[in-house]
Amino acid sequence: METLEVSRKEKHEVDERLREMAVEFKFLLKKVGKELFERPYGLIVGDDPSGRLPALLMYEFLQRVYGKRNLPKPEILFFAGEKNLMDEEVEKRSSKISEHIDRAVKEAGLNNPNTLIVTETVEYGLGLRPITEGIARSGLTHDLFSGTMFYADVPRERELSQAADSIQKITKARKFFYGQIGSSSVKWEYDLSGVIRDNKSAAKGENGKEDKEIFSVPTKEFARTPVDETKIQKSVDKSREDIKILAEELFGWYETWTERGWDDEEN
Repeated sequence: METLEVSRKEKHEVDERLREMAVEFKFLLKKVGKELFERPYGLIVGDDPSGRLPALLMYEFLQRVYGKRNLPKPEILFFAGEKNLMDEEVEKRSSKISEHIDRAVKEAGLNNPNTLIVTETVEYGLGLRPITEGIARSGLTHDLFSGTMFYADVPRERELSQAADSIQKITKARKFFYGQIGSSSVKWEYDLSGVIRDNKSAAKGENGKEDKEIFSVPTKEFARTPVDETKIQKSVDKSREDIKILAEELFGWYETWTERGWDDEEN
């Protein structure tokens, strides 16, 4: 597999799982080329919990790209996805998500309706429905970016195209960008993401939010001792530093890529 060279601060080793995620990310960027950069995004939405890390990487990467292009930098939000919901429940959750988006957009003074949903892998897209319909309720348009697309069997090209078309239709995405076929390297890495999907425990949602239907719960809420809580937080803090290092390296590669030309095979 292709490797991604990363900068390393003294005594700082980037987690191998995040390094692999960045490789998936770079593969997809090379695949979609300039199409991803045709229109700037005002909002990045991460699909919690497993989409948090790729969304953070995209956010940090676009912060750098837009800064270089003198474009307004995007905001970022996270919502908990869930599949196997009845239509009534999807409507209920999408309404709550829309209300939260409306408040966030107003507080940030966002005028750009272009939104990018980022997740780690997509199989059918059903788990994203509350999020995609919430975005639509708020009058925003969205694209979908997934590091991988899960397919149980080795697909023929026609079957793969049909699966992608189905996901795009279910998620109501203007465009669906997907990378390699298979499962992601960070799908269940709660020690890195720092959040977990949980509706049943007494733990509060992220930042004290009670509504766990649309927000994830911090992993440290389940720590049994203060020592465990500290250990979890250190892991999360390190993952955020790792992501910034990887985003900086990806941005350096992006600059070289655009200077050489989008179709340069040496990229």
